[in-house]
Amino acid sequence: SKDKQIYKCFGCGKSGDAIQFLMDYQNLNYIDSIKTIASKYGIEVQQEAKEYTKPVARLEKLSPDTIKYFETRGISNNTLLRLGVTESIEWMPKAKEEVRSINFNYYIDDELINIKFRAKDKDFKLHKDSKLVFYNLNGIKDESTCIICEGEMDCLSLHEAGIYNVVSVPNGASIGNQQLKYLDNCWQHFEDKTKIIIFTDNDEPGIKLRDELARRLGVERCMYVVYDTIRKDANEILINDGKDAIERMINNARQYPIEGIISVEDVYEQVLDFRLNGYPK
Repeated sequence: SKDKQIYKCFGCGKSGDAIQFLMDYQNLNYIDSIKTIASKYGIEVQQEAKEYTKPVARLEKLSPDTIKYFETRGISNNTLLRLGVTESIEWMPKAKEEVRSINFNYYIDDELINIKFRAKDKDFKLHKDSKLVFYNLNGIKDESTCIICEGEMDCLSLHEAGIYNVVSVPNGASIGNQQLKYLDNCWQHFEDKTKIIIFTDNDEPGIKLRDELARRLGVERCMYVVYDTIRKDANEILINDGKDAIERMINNARQYPIEGIISVEDVYEQVLDFRLNGYPK
């Protein structure tokens, strides 16, 4: 439909815009689809040349009180050390003053890219003008399978369960427009993945984020975790149900349904009518 700027296949159910059409038809990723359309119509594609600010590392070790807090969330000091969690005194937006903050450090290889600061009462911020990327990208390097969860605490929870090939989104989920700037900034880190298991929160925003990640990364290689408990996220599962429950849910992840498949029963009456009365003109 030129008016609506969409396509729809009534045979297999595929639909979307011109970019999605090329992703499906020519098996291209999101960026290459845009470049293909731009080339066809002589449009120059300008890569964003934004200058990002790299944060100064906060290297202060975690205090005993902070370690005790993480222990109440089922996270051991060994996991905190593995993920390089530190703390510092930062000005926080909710407190409106300098307070002690937990620092989730975002690395790519040995380079510090961003820091998520988190204080009490869910007071958090990302480092100003730093590049937005997934948390723990080093954990999926050279891995054919990876897991995506919704927050740093969930990422730590999977590490605590002995699952290390996991990343998390930097800014949670929202019901509104899913821009996923962090995926635009580091999609190359997922090109070599043959299986991507999405383990977002068990609520409406989490499910919407899950489906949008799968759409962009390719549903043919994505699976999703189905919650078999009343818990909201991976950390609640760790605290209440244990490490085995996390492993069980990941092992039981489901594939996205293949569109366009029908059963014999779905078309039986129609085929029988063709047999008795002939194929319609």
